[in-house]
Amino acid sequence: MPGFESAENLASDLDGCMRQYAAVTLTLLSARERIVKDLRFSKSCPNFVRRRKSYRKYEFHNCYGRFYIAVINGRIPFKKVLEKLQSEVREKHLECSTLDACAGVSDLQDFAEKARCGIQPVTKETVDVDAVVGRIEEEPVDDPSNIKFVHDSDPEYLSLEMTKERYQEMITSAETFLKTRLNVEDSDILPRATKLFKLCVVCYIMASSPLYWGFGPKVYQFVGSQLNAQLEGYASPFNHTLNRYCSPFSLDMVFGSLGTVYGAPVIEEVRKVLPTLEADQPLTLVLNPPYLESELMNCAHRVAELVDLDARIRVLCIVPQWDDAPGIKALRGRDEAGKLKGVLAEDRLLGKYEHYYWDYQKWRPINAKFGSRLLLYSKDGRLRDDERERIEELVALMKKTPEEEASANERPLKSVRLTPRAT
Repeated sequence: MPGFESAENLASDLDGCMRQYAAVTLTLLSARERIVKDLRFSKSCPNFVRRRKSYRKYEFHNCYGRFYIAVINGRIPFKKVLEKLQSEVREKHLECSTLDACAGVSDLQDFAEKARCGIQPVTKETVDVDAVVGRIEEEPVDDPSNIKFVHDSDPEYLSLEMTKERYQEMITSAETFLKTRLNVEDSDILPRATKLFKLCVVCYIMASSPLYWGFGPKVYQFVGSQLNAQLEGYASPFNHTLNRYCSPFSLDMVFGSLGTVYGAPVIEEVRKVLPTLEADQPLTLVLNPPYLESELMNCAHRVAELVDLDARIRVLCIVPQWDDAPGIKALRGRDEAGKLKGVLAEDRLLGKYEHYYWDYQKWRPINAKFGSRLLLYSKDGRLRDDERERIEELVALMKKTPEEEASANERPLKSVRLTPRAT
């Protein structure tokens, strides 16, 4: 996938970036459509599973979403990512001859040809971007303050819902980008901004479910005001809460993203913020990775790099209680390398049904049906007494009931703004 180190670089080849993303997402959407049609229960599938009406599509949608994000990130070989998808599908008591035919495939083009029964995948040179974004449709929603977009190939599962406030914020960001960086004429700005927005929807729509859970809004208010959190490491233009955020697609820079959390701009941004702080004032970076083994491992490496920058830096993570998984072992400093052992300052277990996540599409709390770990890191693995007191308050806040977190009339924060972002 195209990678750009800055918004300036992106502006220099915006059309090329759009064409590349349109080609890749269209290829993977088409493959998904073909696989879903061929999906069936395995012979060993228990009867109680077969009776679940939406089980097949629901489970596959989640599996394919994780596959999609891993492909987009491109940090592990395609063959391994595909093998993981095939393994997860089997674990869910599902079979698919189309997916089986892709065994041994080592790149996206070969995967697309087999998954689509020999149809050539589109390329950056042949893709019709207007046709790709034209398949995104607006769908009515019950909440008048929200807006929802769906992909016409599977409106039930391929959907993104957000507040109208966030939608307008994204359109305005795109308009500003086009006007200030590309000198687009006024009459063309809104159509092009809308096209950019819809392409961004296409990029996220296959993985909308796992990307929309996170800390609740009051938790972000707390970490912003009490822990001086100033950057979200794994977010999107649709669900970020802090003003500074990172996200997986270079195209997101149009909407204010710093780009991938693994990129150089993150280090540069942190170094810009540090001199603005008091001598002993901590700076917290929130890194809540997607629950993919590859991302958990990558997150562990990034945590080590970030805390090493300055003694005032804190990195806050919440991860699943997969204590035997290599990525979780690495994040807890319990792997063979033990790189994070000396920098882990807090490791709090939040039991299942004892804490809540937040669904930023539906704007509602989700009772966690699994255990989670709240991890906090510092350069020397130590915290001040007042910081530990605030962590106690944070844990208590995450355990509050949904009614205490939000009322029916409460609307989302546009963002938590602390210090102005450098331009």
